[in-house]
Amino acid sequence: MGFGISITILTLAWITANHIFGNGLVPSLSGTMACLMRLALTPDFWAHISITLFRGIVALSITTLLALATGIPAGRNPKIMDMIMPLAAILQTTPPPILWITLVMVWAGTGTLLPVLVVTASLFPPLFISTATAAAHLDRRLFDLAQIYQIKKWVMIKDLILPGIFPHFLAGFSYALGSCLKITAVAEFLGADQGMGARVYWAFRMMDMEALFAWALVLISIGVSMEIFWIRPLRVLSSKKGGQNADP
Repeated sequence: MGFGISITILTLAWITANHIFGNGLVPSLSGTMACLMRLALTPDFWAHISITLFRGIVALSITTLLALATGIPAGRNPKIMDMIMPLAAILQTTPPPILWITLVMVWAGTGTLLPVLVVTASLFPPLFISTATAAAHLDRRLFDLAQIYQIKKWVMIKDLILPGIFPHFLAGFSYALGSCLKITAVAEFLGADQGMGARVYWAFRMMDMEALFAWALVLISIGVSMEIFWIRPLRVLSSKKGGQNADP
């Protein structure tokens, strides 16, 4: 219901802006949809979408593994936390993703490496902090019992640590998932020749407003779909798990 109302308001605003400013600045809804249909009939359209999604998935996977590999030990050991936290703080306070895009373009040029590194640098701090915080709040008595009964480390990770940090980590992961596509597209816009962000850039350079709005619709549609089918269910699951863990 809420999305329907929002879409109706945005559609009316679009039509009104088209009447006020004309097709040169705001293309008509029908013209944009016709352009989108033409684009969808070309192989390049789907290739650019696949490239962006691939980059986002790779970057998010790397970031998640790094956050788990560093956040769990840091949460359990204050010395490790003191070593890693300054790096996370630097990454978090640096204006993302503009600085990282600029540096990676100088160091590694354009291509897939650019958005992957930018997304990783931007999303590692919140994932690391949520993982480390959750690991730090695990009941130490359970670890004492595990040592007494000589439970193997991989069993402790599988049956004790991962289930214990799951609710907090899930909250951080849902945020990272929601931000991943946006950061990937921005990195492509500024420093890549393929992907949805790059198509937005070239539509802007050519002043092809119908193509610009068509690619914007694609990005928005994917983002909304992720919100409905992935991010929102993850947030609900995180709330439920958090509530269950809070029960006495």
